[in-house]
Parts: sequence; structure tokens; C-alpha cells
Amino acid sequence: MSATEPPKRRGWQLPGQESSLESTSTEAAEPQQDLSPAEKAGGLEPTPTMRGSVLGQVTDVEKSTLQRGEANDPIVTLRLERNDPHEGRTFVATVRLEGGEALGFADRGDWIEAVGKSKSAYLIARRCINHTTGAVYGTTGRRALKVLRVILVILLLGGFALFALNMFNSYSRQKAQMVSLCEQSGAPREMCQ
Repeated sequence: MSATEPPKRRGWQLPGQESSLESTSTEAAEPQQDLSPAEKAGGLEPTPTMRGSVLGQVTDVEKSTLQRGEANDPIVTLRLERNDPHEGRTFVATVRLEGGEALGFADRGDWIEAVGKSKSAYLIARRCINHTTGAVYGTTGRRALKVLRVILVILLLGGFALFALNMFNSYSRQKAQMVSLCEQSGAPREMCQ
């Protein structure tokens, strides 16, 4: 250590002084590159807009798939946290988004507000707003599609039942006409049945 070089400090330092660790270490600068623009800018917490929602900043994004029948549905799991001035980073919720519109919905550092159905380990989002990008995720269209499918199946089954009933009645009428014609021709009754 030379006489002109300031002593190296460990732990805290006074504002305005550059730490020798900061000037030589590239590891401290690497996590800054992974942060979103909202997180780099300080990420001010938005105001919730939905009743009964959870609001937090995304700290982890996991993508997977769920097999339903022959199709694979994408699933995105977001870990939400908030910064409490007294306790530091606190866990808010784990939010699960399902379907193709979930892919690319949120990145690390985005502020997410979600409403949905709580399971034991996570919240299955019915509606979700990304306050950082303005994107909106909603499963109301999917629910309407399921209802439409159920109605279509009921209509098809009802149509098939009416067709079968009509065919049975037609067959019964034809058989009665044949028996009547047979009896009119003078044939014995046992042969007409």
C-alpha cells in the first residue's frame, strides 16, 4: 500500500467514497445487468386496481408445461415480493398463469397485480395486470370457451337423441303398417307378427 492510496475499508463506507471492491470487482456489476428498467429506476410501487388482489415485484420466473389430454399447456410461475422499509424483501405470493398468453407476460423486476383462486402453495391467476408494461392477462375468455364447449356437447347429444327417437318411431310405424297389410291380405295372424 502506497502513501497516496486511501486505506481499504471493509463493510460500510462514507457516501461519495469509491470502495476498492466496487472499482475492481465485476461481480457486483453483473446483477445490475439482469434487472429490468423498472427495478433499475427504483421501481416505485404502483397502486392496486383490483379488489382482493395481491401486488408485488417479480423476483423469479419459471416456465413449465402441464399435459391435459393430448395437448401441453404452458404454465408460468411468478414469485412476487415487496420491499418493506423495516423488514427488507418480503414474500407476497407465488402466482401461476396458465395458457399461451402467459408466456412472456412478465420479467424479473416487473410489478404484477393478480386476482384468482388460492391453492395451498400458489395463486392461480384469473386476471393479472403487469403495471410495468401495461399487459393484461385474463382467463375469462377460456372460461367462456369451456362453457361454449359444454353447451355444444349438450346440443349434439340432444340432436342425436331426437334423431334416434325419430328413427325408432318411424320403424314402429312401418312395422305396424306391414302387420296391417299382412292381416288385410288374409294371412294367418302368427305369420304377420
